[in-house]
Amino acid sequence: MRACYRRWSPKKSLQPAPAGGPSGGPLAATIVDMAEPLRRRGRPRDDSISERALAAAAELLVERGFDATTIQSVAARSGVHASAIYRRWPSRIELIEEAAFPGFSPLAVRPTGDLRRDLRRFIRAYVAAFGAPAARAAAAGLLAYRQAADPPRPPRPPEQYLRVSARPQFQDILRAAPPASIDPAVDPDDVFDMLLGAVLTRTVVYPATARHRPIERTVEMILRLLRPPAAAAADDLGEQAPGVDDAARGLTLAPLSAPERADFAQLLTRVLGHR
Repeated sequence: MRACYRRWSPKKSLQPAPAGGPSGGPLAATIVDMAEPLRRRGRPRDDSISERALAAAAELLVERGFDATTIQSVAARSGVHASAIYRRWPSRIELIEEAAFPGFSPLAVRPTGDLRRDLRRFIRAYVAAFGAPAARAAAAGLLAYRQAADPPRPPRPPEQYLRVSARPQFQDILRAAPPASIDPAVDPDDVFDMLLGAVLTRTVVYPATARHRPIERTVEMILRLLRPPAAAAADDLGEQAPGVDDAARGLTLAPLSAPERADFAQLLTRVLGHR
């Protein structure tokens, strides 16, 4: 025969509720307890784990290269267990992307409304980010990884892509610019893609060809792409923007020398994969 047990409650829980209503009684207290959110158990998240893993990944990229920067090597260098790394990054690719391209300081790219000045600061920060040793070491491997997938890998979720992309900061600069300074028919994404090509040329091609051009040339090129047709026509008639001399505004590029052409052809051969 199964015994039945009745839960014992202290006598005070059987007392009637105060005259003010049920708000002070045991039933109300129980409801309040049920409404409180459950406390998460376990140890609090240690932010230093991510910092150590990212620092170790950046060091390994510079010292040993893209292929040698694995989850296991990062774990050994940082002292962080591999399982803790996998909880934060699904694979070494996402870890390398964040370590090589950590993003910009908000102070470096915060829009002021001065389009030329904001673009200059943004492009300088962008060139510095791509020119960092870890970024240079990771760029070719990441590009090859994305292109080598067969079938192609599915697009990344927007929240992952935007975390390492400079496109949102570029769009913020355009939104802060005076309305008449940007042609509404221009697609900002197209302009950003061209800017990305210019930045990659400065950081990848220029070191191989020893060509050094002032950043103001890139700034002027982007401004010309963004300007409304009337402003662009005025520029063609010879109007000068204040504070910019003819040498900085000129877009004529000096011809490549023979050694530079040879270096550039060799670089293209490597990029295209033709041996």
